[in-house]
Amino acid sequence: MKKLAISFLFILFTQTIFSQKLDLMKILSNISNEFQDRQLSYQTILNEEFKINSTSNAAFSGGKDKIQIKLNIPKECEKWVYRITILDIKSNFKFQENETLSWQLINKRRIDDLYNMKVPINVVFMDNSGDVMNFMNNKTYRRYNNYSVYNTNSFTAYSNLNTDNIYMGIENTSAMEGIKIILEIVALMPDQNLKPVVTFQAEKQIKEAKELFELGVINKKSFDSIVSLHTPKITRTEALQKLKEAKIKLDKGEITQLQYDELKNELSPIILNKQ
Repeated sequence: MKKLAISFLFILFTQTIFSQKLDLMKILSNISNEFQDRQLSYQTILNEEFKINSTSNAAFSGGKDKIQIKLNIPKECEKWVYRITILDIKSNFKFQENETLSWQLINKRRIDDLYNMKVPINVVFMDNSGDVMNFMNNKTYRRYNNYSVYNTNSFTAYSNLNTDNIYMGIENTSAMEGIKIILEIVALMPDQNLKPVVTFQAEKQIKEAKELFELGVINKKSFDSIVSLHTPKITRTEALQKLKEAKIKLDKGEITQLQYDELKNELSPIILNKQ
């Protein structure tokens, strides 16, 4: 029975690990439609190197076998992709410009993750500075288990975690080998040049109004009024954000279900791009 329980936990743990890590081509496939439908662009958030000592160095020489990084993910970020590359602590390796995560995403190219250092690490995400302190001092801490990745090598992952504070903690689990980490983070951001979205039904109404205007059936003022009426004042990204904020308020009891449903009915055509 004990062996069965251990086996079950191992399977669950393994599934948790691999559910977090995606092939870069799968990531590209997942977000390609979003770029087309929601007019998103890429923005490099971080591209930096970090050194992490071995556990024995941390125990006997005062080094650190963990690091923590506060991630400055913009509020308007839809999702973000990150890649962790593990290297020998003395390595001078750097990605060429056309090998960086940002370049790969923009150009939809595939370069496999580097596995030249098979030193397993743990990557955890936290949202509180107190938990970060406990993590660094080997004390009990809270984390986002659905986003954290354990006992892993170099990998690329895809995340929608975006809270007020996001901390990434990386732990070297090797007793003997220090490592260097290259951490790259690229955010999917709304295009700053977004224009208001016109829905399919609205396009039809505007087209009909234009024909009537050209035929002299309606005047310019009436035509402009119809165009204004059928042009949303907010983008799809803004509408989605408003609905997310309303859902949080609903969960907290700050608004009623009726108020939420009314807003959802108002914003859904913009989000879904249809009437």
